[in-house]
Amino acid sequence: MALIVEDGTDVAGADSYVSEADAVIIAASLGLSFPTAAESEIPLRLAAIYLEKYRNRYQGAKVFDDQSLQWPRNPVYIDKIYNDPAVIPEDLIYAQVVIGSSISAGANVFGTSFGNTSSKSVGDVSVTISNGGSSSNAAFMGFVNELLSPLFNNPENGALEFTVSRA
Repeated sequence: MALIVEDGTDVAGADSYVSEADAVIIAASLGLSFPTAAESEIPLRLAAIYLEKYRNRYQGAKVFDDQSLQWPRNPVYIDKIYNDPAVIPEDLIYAQVVIGSSISAGANVFGTSFGNTSSKSVGDVSVTISNGGSSSNAAFMGFVNELLSPLFNNPENGALEFTVSRA
């Protein structure tokens, strides 16, 4: 089943922000390995699902009540310039390609940590030591967060929104 690409016009059933063919071209321009267009559908679909987790950090709100993905959104300011909601931000598309490339290379982007545990028993005494886990995808996440940061709620982006919480 081919990807259905959201282009900013509320495409019904959209499950990606970039086509398979465009993703291969973008990945090559970034020096990333990526499967052929025919093999990129699943990694791109999973990458779009991954991007959905940022729904509460993105600027603005969904433009259409029935849209499948988080974008298009309005109002959004990138580098203090208003982003037309009919245009999917390039940073979001690049982030999807980077995530899809990582998935196709075998990364478990939905996992957050891994840890080592060792046990030693002497007689009736048993000791278990764990390192508590360490980040398995810190470099990947840093790159993705850098790509997405202009799309997040942040006064530096020029957005006029802020979060209010009650203590």
